[in-house]
Formats: sequence, C-alpha cells, structure tokens
Amino acid sequence: MRGLGQPAREFWNRSNLNSDMLRHEWLPWIAKVRSAPGVATCVLIFALSWVVPAHGQNFTLAATEFNPYAVNQGGDNGSALSTLTLNPTNGFSGTVALTCQVGGTLATNMPTCQVSPESVTPPATASLTFSGLTAPPNQVPATPGSYVVTVTGTGSAGSCSGSCTQQQTLDISVLAIAPSFTVTVQRPVQPSSVHAGTGASATINVNSVNGYLLSGTGSNNQNLGVWMSCKTISPLVLYPPVCTFSPQPVPVTQAVQPTPVTLTILTQGNSQGQARLSPSPRNRFYALWLPLPMLAFAGMGAASSKRSRKAWGVLALVIIVASFMLIPACGNVTTTTTKPSTTFITPKNTYIFTVIGTDSNGNLSTNSGTGAPTVTLTVD
Repeated sequence: MRGLGQPAREFWNRSNLNSDMLRHEWLPWIAKVRSAPGVATCVLIFALSWVVPAHGQNFTLAATEFNPYAVNQGGDNGSALSTLTLNPTNGFSGTVALTCQVGGTLATNMPTCQVSPESVTPPATASLTFSGLTAPPNQVPATPGSYVVTVTGTGSAGSCSGSCTQQQTLDISVLAIAPSFTVTVQRPVQPSSVHAGTGASATINVNSVNGYLLSGTGSNNQNLGVWMSCKTISPLVLYPPVCTFSPQPVPVTQAVQPTPVTLTILTQGNSQGQARLSPSPRNRFYALWLPLPMLAFAGMGAASSKRSRKAWGVLALVIIVASFMLIPACGNVTTTTTKPSTTFITPKNTYIFTVIGTDSNGNLSTNSGTGAPTVTLTVD
C-alpha cells in the first residue's frame, strides 16, 4: 500500500476492500500507475466505487408535537394526534416498520399509543395516536401524570447500510378528571304523534365518562344509580304529558358501553261517549197497560146477557179512559248520552321534553345544561 498515492490509500481505508480479487488483480495494476497524474488516480477511484456497495442509504423520521398536548382520562377528549413524516436518503428504497411505546411514568394504568399504518415506504406519512385509556379489553382510564412516547422506525433488512433505526420522542400529559356521566337519546319517541289518552316511548342512554360506575344498595337500603327525569316540558299546559323511566334508578355497571333506559310518555284524556236510546223501567211498566182496551172489547163480545154486556161496557169505558191517561207515559222514552269530560285532557300540541339525570350522590349529568338532550311528541 505504500506505493499508492495518498487518495488511493484513503479510498482503500474507507472502502475496506480486502477481497482476494482486489489484492491479486487490482493492486498490481494500481502499482503500475502509482506515478500517474492525480487525474488518473481520481478516475480509478470513481471506477472502483461501482463495485463497492453504496454507503449512507437510510431514511429520516420526524414527528409533530401532540395535538392537544394533554388529554383527559378515559374516552371524553382522551386522545391526541401526531403526524410522522419519513423521507429516504441516499437512494433508500426499502420499507420501514413503525412502532411506539409509552413510558416516563411507572403507572398502575398505563395509557396506550398506536401507529397507523404500521409499515410505510418513504417518502410517506403515518399517524401516531395517544389514548387516555388502557389497552383492551379493559380500557379503563389511565393514571394521571406526564408520559413520554417513543416512536421507532426500523428499515427492512438489506435496505440500508449502517444503522437502520430511527427514533423520535414526544411528551404528553394525562389530566386527572373526575368520573361523570352524560345522557343522550338513542331512539326518538315512537310513534311521534298520538291521540290524547295514549302514549309513546323512546330509548335514552346513560353514558359513563372517565370510568363512572354506580350501582348496588346504599346505607339506607335504597338502590344506587342515576335517577332520570324530564327537566322541562314545553309548552306549559294545565294537564301536560307525563314522563316515566324504566329502570329507575338506572344502575351504571359498564364503563365503555352505554346503559339503555326506556322513557314512556303518557298523555291524559277520556274516550268519546256514544248516545243510546232506552226506556226507563217505570215506562216499561206502564206500557203493559196498552193491550187492556182490546181485552175489554173482547170480553164484551163474549158476554151473552144484557146485564153482562152492560157490566162489561162500564168496565171497558173505565179501561179506555185510563188508557188515554197513560198514553203520554208510553211515549216517554229516555235518551241517555255519555258525554266526554272536558277535564284532565292533554291539549293538542307538539311537546318538547328535556331529559336529565341525577345520581344518588346528587351529581347531575354533565350535559344537563344547554346541551341536554330533548325528545318531541305531538298530541293531535
């Protein structure tokens, strides 16, 4: 190697060309041209570079800060997003596997992270998601604290020279948020329009936030849960529809899935009566006298003697007079009509019901204010 010029020796040290081919075939030729001008040496170095694997093939990995920089426990605003950008360097053409890991705090309930997609070919982008919930299947709220998320990109085998791993770290915090619950409408009122005196139903959900759970029996032997109610009913009328819920109270036993509740709305009203004609019992009794005059004439015809006919005549006269006196009673037929009551009837209108929940500890649903859910029923 002493006969080589300085540029050739540097190239030799850089490329580590120690194969038998280089020692036995190239070196004798290089020795012959060791005194050649510097231009010839440069041409030789350029030619040798084609038989040496390319150096410096790799990729870069960059990550934006999490947005937002802090998340709540659980599923309510409990996730943050970062964008990963990968670019090739020096002709890199392989794939990169992406993984992430959460550290920084030794917590009982560790938050989680996920990269999507998990494999890319630069140039490319990927999404990094941080969650304030623990890993499935439990998915309970993570322990509050500060965490560090490490993203690692690993190039495919043979796709790059030297180190083929790139890393980025990002800081994020999990905030301590008290468990709570919300109330939402799963199914609106059906049927949406009813007559006074009938009702309809809807399905309401009680949703756990930040691991909220409440069930069982309290110290006073009363059931624990969320008591549902219709906070407001508009418009205001004297006899409005009435809300009932089942179950009541609502036991909240699931932190991930909502708890359904049946809302039944009953309206007030009387059925329409129908008129009917019927004689009174006393009139029916008097009507039995109507055949008597005919019987009297029949008796007169049957009598054979004058005295008998005279007696029957007097009797017939009395009966006929009595019959004419009773004729008005025969026409006295009573008309009985069942009239609908005008009291305790829900007026025709479209009613809006605002639904809220209050648990056994006196806590209101967090969306009980302007964001409280409503259902609608029309009384026609």
